[in-house]
Amino acid sequence: MKIRRQKTVRRILSHYRNRHGLVPPYRILLDGTFCQAALRNKIQMAEQLPKYLGSEVTLSTTRCVLHEMETLGKEVWGARLIAQRMQCTACNHHHHHHVHGEGDDDAGDDDAGGGGVGGGGAGGGCVPPMRCLLSLLQNGNPLGYFIATQDPELTFRSRLLDPAPLLYIVRNTVVLEKPRSVTTASTASTASTTSTTASTTTASASPPAAPNAGQATAEMAGPATARGKRRRGGANPLSCLKKKVKQAVAVVKQEAVVKQAVEAVEAVEAVEAVEAVEAPGTGGGRRRRGRRGRRRGRGESPGGG
Repeated sequence: MKIRRQKTVRRILSHYRNRHGLVPPYRILLDGTFCQAALRNKIQMAEQLPKYLGSEVTLSTTRCVLHEMETLGKEVWGARLIAQRMQCTACNHHHHHHVHGEGDDDAGDDDAGGGGVGGGGAGGGCVPPMRCLLSLLQNGNPLGYFIATQDPELTFRSRLLDPAPLLYIVRNTVVLEKPRSVTTASTASTASTTSTTASTTTASASPPAAPNAGQATAEMAGPATARGKRRRGGANPLSCLKKKVKQAVAVVKQEAVVKQAVEAVEAVEAVEAVEAVEAPGTGGGRRRRGRRGRRRGRGESPGGG
C-alpha cells in the first residue's frame, strides 16, 4: 500500500477515534454485495482488511444477510460460503437464532420452519439486509460498527448516520470513505459551541469597557481590512539580486587570466635575462682572442717580454 493511502487511512481512523471513540479491534459488518465483490476481485478480506486498517478487525454479518444469500441460490454460492465463515452478529429480526457453524442443514431447517422465501414471517422474521444493518447503527452506532457494502442505497443511507465508517471496493482495492458531511457538521458544531462558551466566559470575566472606547479604538486602528484571499505581491527582492555563484565564477576567471598574464611576462623576462647573460661573455672572449692574435703577429710574447 502506498504511503499516501496509509496516511489518509490513519487520518480518517484518528478522526473516528478522537471524536467518536472507535478503537481497535474494529468490528466490520459485511453484506452479500461486498462478499461477492471481494470474491470477484480475489480479495482476501481476512488478510487485507487488517493490513489496510493497521489493526485487528472482526468480520461479521447477520442472519438476515445470510438468509438473503440463501434465497438467491447458486448465483452467490461462493459469497455465501465466505459469509458463513464469519461471526454472525445477533439481530432481533430472526425468531430462531442461528448459531454460526451449524451448517447448511440447520439453515435449511430454519428456513423450512420459518416458512421459506415469501412464507410466513418472511423467513422466520428476517428483514432485508439493508434494514437489518441500519438497525444496528441506530442511536449513534453504540457498538462502533464499520459498514462494508457495495449496495448504493445502503451506502447512501449509512452516510446519513453519525458515525458510520463506510468501506467499499474500487478497482480491486478496499477504500475507507472520508467522514461524511453529517460527521463533519457535528464536529464543527461542537467546536463552535466550545468556542462560544469560552468567549462568553472571557467576556463575563473582563471589566466593563468605557462608552466610547470602541469608537476610539476603531479610529486609532483605521479602516479595517476585510479578510479574504491574500493579494499577490510583487517580485521577491532577493530573487532580483545577482547570483553570488556567478560573481564568484567571474572573479575566479579574472584571477586566472591575470595569473596567466603574469606568468607570460615572467617567462619573457627570464628569456631576456638569459640572453643578456650569454651575449656579454661571448663578445669578450672574441676580443680577448683577437688581441692575443695581434700580439703574436707583432712578435710580442704573451707575457709582455
